[in-house]
Amino acid sequence: MSKKFVITEEERKSILSNYISEQVVQGKGSDPYEYKKEGGYYYTRKKGSNKWIFARGNAALSIATNIFNDKPKVKQTPVTTQTKTSTSNTYCPAFPPSADVSKELIPNYQIEGGKMISIGIPQRTACEIAYIKIRPKYSGKSFFVVDTLQNLIYLFDNKGNFVAKSPMLDGADAQSQDLNKIARALWTWQQQVESLGFKWDSKQQKYLDKTPNKRRYSHDMVYNAIDKNDTRFFPKGIYSINAIQTDDEYAGGENNLFTVQTLDGKRIAQAIHGFYNEAPRVEALNQLKQKMGHSASVKSTSVPPEFIKMVQDYNQTQKFNKSYGCINVPVDFLNAARPYAKGSMLFVIGETKNNYLVQNSETFFQKMGNGESCSNPESLGQEIPNIEAIA
Repeated sequence: MSKKFVITEEERKSILSNYISEQVVQGKGSDPYEYKKEGGYYYTRKKGSNKWIFARGNAALSIATNIFNDKPKVKQTPVTTQTKTSTSNTYCPAFPPSADVSKELIPNYQIEGGKMISIGIPQRTACEIAYIKIRPKYSGKSFFVVDTLQNLIYLFDNKGNFVAKSPMLDGADAQSQDLNKIARALWTWQQQVESLGFKWDSKQQKYLDKTPNKRRYSHDMVYNAIDKNDTRFFPKGIYSINAIQTDDEYAGGENNLFTVQTLDGKRIAQAIHGFYNEAPRVEALNQLKQKMGHSASVKSTSVPPEFIKMVQDYNQTQKFNKSYGCINVPVDFLNAARPYAKGSMLFVIGETKNNYLVQNSETFFQKMGNGESCSNPESLGQEIPNIEAIA
């Protein structure tokens, strides 16, 4: 168990004064700009615009001196989303720039992250939860947080209260930074089939080869192609659970599969479902349960350090990563999650050491997906800078 987190009233006041102190001044006379001082830094924007521009160098000195009558600074260094506070209690990394973060709630970010860590939630998941809780857009909704790097899934209700946690199995491949692979990872089964040169024939009710090779379609051909492309992973991003279905291939009985869509409403191939009942997956899940000390839990939020260490030791292998991208969970977690699943949000953390917190995903996914569980990009070659930071 982590050290219990306590914050004093003085520290809280310090955080508040650093984060939400803000002065906005209108330019005088014919000056078409307005100016803002926030956390000791200076910004400007054209009147009527909603986009602040961070002032640097001489511009910052001029604003400081002529607009706010402040003592000039030598230079103004760009800051991250959060400015540094006087408190030493920093538990989480700076979150990505996001228009949907509530300014009033920003002081709660480190506080909430510390609280989550103090009850045994691993730092990566704890900080993602803290980040979600300062984004009003997602308030009032149940949400899952999945960390495929640490093989963990957490569920919170629409009031932000813990519901359950569990070990889980995920995709056999690591999350890729390659845009083509991310797009392919979100392909539907039909898209996978058509990429191999087959087309569905509604009259014959089967896939027919549209190439001169006269091949006979088989599922194995598709699985082999997915294997070869290294796209068996769940891309970092924000999703929603749009439906609950039944699939007899997976454990859990009726309503054992939660289908997933991107924020712009496109169904993707990945899903959350009961584990696929084959010996290697059963064995792997049992090992995770044993190291956790139990299977899914509706009472304990904490994760033993030995669990994290074991998973980390096998990060570069497929020991606990065996699916085609779907999240395989034990039945007891499925049962606990079922009442909350439909309409809930799903946050899949990045697998990188830095920039793992999940940013807005509407724009990122607009060109990327549409689907059947577990198996439409129009611009595979599009350049998107710093994928980890924007997803």
